[in-house]
Amino acid sequence: MNSFTGEIPPWLGRLPQLKKLHLYTNFFLGTIPATLFNNSNLPMLQILNLNHNQLSGSIPHAIFNQSSLIEIGIKNNSLSGRLPSDMCNNMAIIRLLFLSDNLLEGQIPPNIWKCTKLKILELSHNNFSGNIPREIGRLSFLTELFLGNNNGFRGVPPEIGNLSRLETLSIREASLTGNIPSSIFNISSLTTLSFSHNNLSGSIPTFHNLPQLQELYLHNNKFTGLAPSDVCNSMPYIRELYLSRNLFEGRISSNIWKCRHLEMLGLQYNNFSGNIPRAIGNTSTLREMHLAYNHFTGELPEEIGALPMLEIFDVFSNSLYGSIPASIFNMSTLKTIQASHNKFSGILPSNLGNSLVNLELLYLASNRLNGPIPSTIVNASKLTILDLNLNSFSGSILYFWVN
Repeated sequence: MNSFTGEIPPWLGRLPQLKKLHLYTNFFLGTIPATLFNNSNLPMLQILNLNHNQLSGSIPHAIFNQSSLIEIGIKNNSLSGRLPSDMCNNMAIIRLLFLSDNLLEGQIPPNIWKCTKLKILELSHNNFSGNIPREIGRLSFLTELFLGNNNGFRGVPPEIGNLSRLETLSIREASLTGNIPSSIFNISSLTTLSFSHNNLSGSIPTFHNLPQLQELYLHNNKFTGLAPSDVCNSMPYIRELYLSRNLFEGRISSNIWKCRHLEMLGLQYNNFSGNIPRAIGNTSTLREMHLAYNHFTGELPEEIGALPMLEIFDVFSNSLYGSIPASIFNMSTLKTIQASHNKFSGILPSNLGNSLVNLELLYLASNRLNGPIPSTIVNASKLTILDLNLNSFSGSILYFWVN
């Protein structure tokens, strides 16, 4: 790793046989010298990598006339201005275009479709706005598309659903409104789909054409209705499923507990109701379960304690009642138990803490728990927060201080 500083030297433009120019991860300042690309100074250049520097100003138009380029990487700088409307007229073989993490603005040029060989397009973390051009749907070789964290796009063009090779689609935090076009859920090659932190609404179409999907992020939107019932039948490899902070309602589909590879489940801040079913014990790969701020009722199933990899268990602010299964307090993998603001009752097990060797956070406040606080809680040696407020515990806790 180098630490070059100053401006990019213009003499690099006097190397006519240069094929690859890697100046990434340095401290170069100033603008990109347009003279590097004027008059076909670098007719053989295939890769231009200026990622992770401190470059500023606009991107020289001459770069987009460099017809030999296969890869352009200028992400994580401070480049500003607009992309030229004819940016792809002379870039017939460009495959990788990395322009994320800059200060670029304006609309994405509809001309983008003329970069017909593009496989990866990164424009996220800029100030782009307006319409996402429908012409993006003509980039038939595209496998990764990142448009998130921009000023405000108006909606998702259904033509994106034509990208039959697309594996990653991320348009998070871009002020999107309206529905997700059903065509998006027909891209059978998708492995990652993220529309989180937008203002999307309506119901979620069926997932039946996403057999390769592993990560689905739809949290922090305004989706309504029932969550799709075909989650695991249609997405057998799903690992991360985030539907939190929406307006979903009704019972969780029993199908969701058939996800054999599910590691993270985020359903918090919705209007889900009904019982948490015993079939939850089938999700043996689950590491995080977030069910807080819903309307779940009934007792916690004992089967939760059989989840061998669970680290975070969060049912904060529901209407769950009955005793907390002793099996949960025997889970050595748990780091967080958040069960406050429910209607749990009964006493805590006398061996509490003996098995919770990794527990850091224990929240049981605002319930109806009673009896003594077990002295074995001191065996949870990694515990940093213990909240037992607003219950009906009794007895002495002097032994905690003595020990």
